[in-house]
Formats: sequence, C-alpha cells, structure tokens
Amino acid sequence: YIDGSSLCHMSNPDMKVPISHALSDSNRLPINFLEIDFSSLELSFKNFPSDRKNLENIAREICNVGGSSGTIFNAANEIAVQDFLLNKIKFNDIYEVIYRTFDAITVSNNLNVEAIYEIDHQARMEAEKMVKSIT
Repeated sequence: YIDGSSLCHMSNPDMKVPISHALSDSNRLPINFLEIDFSSLELSFKNFPSDRKNLENIAREICNVGGSSGTIFNAANEIAVQDFLLNKIKFNDIYEVIYRTFDAITVSNNLNVEAIYEIDHQARMEAEKMVKSIT
C-alpha cells in the first residue's frame, strides 16, 4: 500500500480455501477448515532461490504474454507433479520439467477451444518426454 503497510492472507496448506473462493465468485463460503494457531506459529522469510529465478520469469511471461503460455505451464506442471507423486522424478525435478517444456513449446495467440486442447496435448507429451530424459 502507499503507506508502506502490507496485507497477508494466510491459511493452513489446504486447497479447500482457494477452491471455495474461486467457486463462490470471490465470496466467502462456510467450509470445514483447520484454523491457524497464531500463538505457536513461526514464520521465516527468505530470498527467492536464485536457481528458481527462471520459473519466476516464466510466471511473469505468462502474465505479460498471455496466449497459450498458461496452458503450456499448467500442462507441464500437472505432468511433473503427477510423476513426482508416482515417484518417477524428484521434487526438485518438477521445476526442470516445467522449464524445459515451456522452453520447447511455441506460445500461440491464435486460440480457440480446439487449439487449446491441441496445445495442452503437445505440452503434456513434451513434459512426459522431459520426465523420461531426467530419469
């Protein structure tokens, strides 16, 4: 804010809160959740790791470029996380799969439903190829 203050929105790591927020058109819904115990909470803040700067740059590019960039990122992320959960790759490899996939697929601004499905498919296939190259 212009007065130098900041606002922090916090919750326990549970996707119920953001999903309910999205489904309710930004209104608050009563949901079952675990409240944060602020008396036992310890927070620490660190600089963004330099080896993750490229992922931050991809996020900025998605915001600036638009087009199919979000579709590519999402598809690569879903494949990488799925393969991590299946123990095919290490946690730190998620970033590498996303980065390489995003780098390999050309962003398109000529989008319709069919094009989005095709780009999603291409990105998923490329991400699977990246997973195989890592393992």
